[in-house]
Amino acid sequence: MAGGHTVFAETSSSQTTDNNTITRDQTTNTKLNIVGQPKDSTSTDQTSQTQTNNENQTQDAKVDQSVSATDTTSNDKVKSTTNATDTVTEKKTSTTDPKAIAPTNTGDKASTETNTPDSAKQITTSTTNSIVATNLAVATNLAVAPATLATTDSDLAVTDDNGITLSIDRNTVGNDGTDGAPININLSGTFQAGEVYGITVPVTTFGIDDSNFNNTIIVNRGVISKNDQTVDGQKYRNYKLTVSNDFTTTTGFKLVIPDGNNYAGKPAATSSNAIDPAGEVKREITWGYVDPDKGEVKNKSLYFTTIIKDSMHPTFKQAKPSPNKVTQLQTNTNYAFQLNINQPTGIQNDTSYCANKVNSAVNMGTTITIPVPGDFLIDPDASLRASGVPDGKTTITQEKAGADIVITVAAGAGSQNADTTPNATGYHLVGKFMQPVEPFENKIYTADGNIKIDQQVRTVDGISTISATIDQPWSVNLVGPKVTPKQGDLATQIVGNNGSNTLIQKQATNIVNYFGFTNDTSISFTNSLHIQVGFDENLAVTGIKTPDINATLRPGLTSYQYVIEVVDKATQKHRFITASVDAGQVIAAPTGTTIYKADILPNYVEVGATTKMGGALSDILKSNSGSTTQKEDPDVFEAYGYISDKLNNMATLPPDTTVSTKIAIRSADFNNNQIANSAVDQKVLGLDSLTAAMQAWGNQSSQLYDPTNPTKSAGSIDMHFDTDPKATTVKVFEPIFYYVLPKYFSFSGGWDAVEYKAKDANTGKVIEPKFETYMVDGRQVVKLDYTGTGFNYNTNASQMNDKLNITIDPDGVAGDYYYDAFVYTKSGMSHYTTKYSDTNLDDQTKAFTKNITNSDIPGSLYKLSYLYGNRFTIKSPVIAYVPNMAQGNEDPKAAAKGTSDTKGDGTMYYYVNVANYDVNVIKDGRLLINVPLASDNGTSFDFTVDGRYLRFFL
Repeated sequence: MAGGHTVFAETSSSQTTDNNTITRDQTTNTKLNIVGQPKDSTSTDQTSQTQTNNENQTQDAKVDQSVSATDTTSNDKVKSTTNATDTVTEKKTSTTDPKAIAPTNTGDKASTETNTPDSAKQITTSTTNSIVATNLAVATNLAVAPATLATTDSDLAVTDDNGITLSIDRNTVGNDGTDGAPININLSGTFQAGEVYGITVPVTTFGIDDSNFNNTIIVNRGVISKNDQTVDGQKYRNYKLTVSNDFTTTTGFKLVIPDGNNYAGKPAATSSNAIDPAGEVKREITWGYVDPDKGEVKNKSLYFTTIIKDSMHPTFKQAKPSPNKVTQLQTNTNYAFQLNINQPTGIQNDTSYCANKVNSAVNMGTTITIPVPGDFLIDPDASLRASGVPDGKTTITQEKAGADIVITVAAGAGSQNADTTPNATGYHLVGKFMQPVEPFENKIYTADGNIKIDQQVRTVDGISTISATIDQPWSVNLVGPKVTPKQGDLATQIVGNNGSNTLIQKQATNIVNYFGFTNDTSISFTNSLHIQVGFDENLAVTGIKTPDINATLRPGLTSYQYVIEVVDKATQKHRFITASVDAGQVIAAPTGTTIYKADILPNYVEVGATTKMGGALSDILKSNSGSTTQKEDPDVFEAYGYISDKLNNMATLPPDTTVSTKIAIRSADFNNNQIANSAVDQKVLGLDSLTAAMQAWGNQSSQLYDPTNPTKSAGSIDMHFDTDPKATTVKVFEPIFYYVLPKYFSFSGGWDAVEYKAKDANTGKVIEPKFETYMVDGRQVVKLDYTGTGFNYNTNASQMNDKLNITIDPDGVAGDYYYDAFVYTKSGMSHYTTKYSDTNLDDQTKAFTKNITNSDIPGSLYKLSYLYGNRFTIKSPVIAYVPNMAQGNEDPKAAAKGTSDTKGDGTMYYYVNVANYDVNVIKDGRLLINVPLASDNGTSFDFTVDGRYLRFFL
């Protein structure tokens, strides 16, 4: 065959074409081996293997391709077919016999029974026949050259007369009985410069991953382009391979049709980009080339089938109260029952990642008919709220008590497994049984029919209806009003101020406890449920905030009566106060008193009514760190208060000091007034026992003084976060930080120049400390003093706080110099520290801290700790330069930049040196000094010369 080849695929004027980037929704691992074809058949040029990993969507399948050998093919007119034994070894996660595909349901009354907890039965009334989607974008008048043709539509490979092979490793994808098995399309063989091949692949719900069919893979041996076109409503993607240099690919160019999954969120069934209709669709992959002599050549096509199936697996159960605790129900009491549809998208299989409601990606309109036992009467509004569907797209109706309940769901409505909130539950039926019962009756009532779901869905044959039923009718056990309710639980739970159940002496708090309750019994309570709480005498509780109104969690609960026992802080006398508050309001102790005990009666507590409990209650305080930063929550009780004055005023707390809060719940209407209890103990830490984990950190960015930029930062020192399980607090109360800079390093600019200013752990605001700087033994000390500000330094807030950028002094001498950092605070340090006492407090540390340990700062619990220290280095530049420095009345030492306050001492100092680190000696040097003058006659200078004799010319 002579000459090159040109792509044959063309788009007619009636077709739409757009260039798009392919969505990659399948993980593939592919090795590509390309061998260049030289003009001289005796030489070879082999490129290195390229491996591309692409993952844009989680899938269960991987395709591994490995190279066993590489052929070198001469540049002859006739190409030879690569032997499979020495080209590619393919490993697939699974293999499906194309002739053994699991059949879909066919016929008008085909049904499938599925084992579910409630033995749901599904009936499919649609016929799902296989159809073939053909790509009409390829010219139909092309001559087909004699080639190795596929003999049937199920063949997996075809080789054309040029020796190029197009293959697929399986011919079904989707809900075909094998999860996580994509279709790998492989184009391989020996290509010659000038050839152009085209492949057209149908675009379906499953997408196309072309991460291994792009210009990165082909490197410098050609160009790959792609575009999309739509023919008769079917979208296709055209790939064009234009070869510029001869090469052989033994592993081939890969296109992957991923196996779908039911988890990924899909558009609503009514949207323009909804998933493909259910059914089996045979699809055609067309390919070919254009030969200068033969014209456009269309090779034999390959075929694959996409399979999507519709299914439902409904279940029905009692939701409130818990069915495993309560089996006997009463009349005229609201209960909740739950219907879960358990419907997948059907893209991958029939059972995984089902939606609790009807699946919005499938639903084209659903009617659910629910026969009821006895005279059950639905509360539609409460049912919609409990179901989480007050959107108008779902209706729940019933003509009268005892009549069938009908739920209608509009097309495109429902939920999907990936929808966390909409899919949290199925459909709730909230209502009561209205039939009369005898006082001591104990009877089973059963509906006269089964629950049935009828749903319209899109199929390859158009809109069809699928149905599913629950094979057991709804039944309940009702008892008379004289039967004492004992089944189920009244429960309470109480937690502390923060996740560690720890309170800190002298640190104010807003909330000392959170607590809640739940009614998991068969009865509702009207002004008869007692929630009783008792507080430790060492907790000063000033109020109890009640839960807000919540029609879903606590329907009908709008107010609280209460009796509180309060203690007068001055006289310690007890008295009782009776009153009521609206839900969400605070039961407040009168000024000068604290609450010792409280008896709280909600006006109405329905079956299943609850505050946050369990993990939901504990999670509220996980991020609380004590003090006044506790989270407020509308669905719990909150006890406002703090540690008692008695504990706060102790210089040293007794070991293992704790405060306890106890709570109980009971009602004379339930289980003979049986009481359920809960309690929590919180440890109280004295200031003398606090330990925090933090350190100081130095970072050097330059070791050379730069004469051209004398104020250039050479590094920084900051107060640094740390963690330690032995630490008892993340707060350092009113610290004093001491930064002792290395010799020949300076910090200037005051508090304004401090970066990453620390924020208060309680308020999140920056509080300015008292700033001071001074010299000790030639080293600058920077002091940040937070005493008296109420500031709590947060050791977990960020990696660095209160950062000082420091510079190398112009007269710095080469060498290693150390920095040190100290903290003085009521909080002890748990590690990376030296704790100073009379036995180890050396004179130098006293000088650095100006004898802070002997100061008269109020409180005897302040401690001095060493945080950290390390080395900074100065290296000499190989140049000669004139270091000059200045020192004003605001500078602790001479530095590159001096500062003076006009209200202070008017004397300023200037220092000039000659530094020669060059290899050459300076002889007969002349130094010109330009000094600033306020006026011609208003400034005078005194000159002092140290070292060798210099001659001055003034």
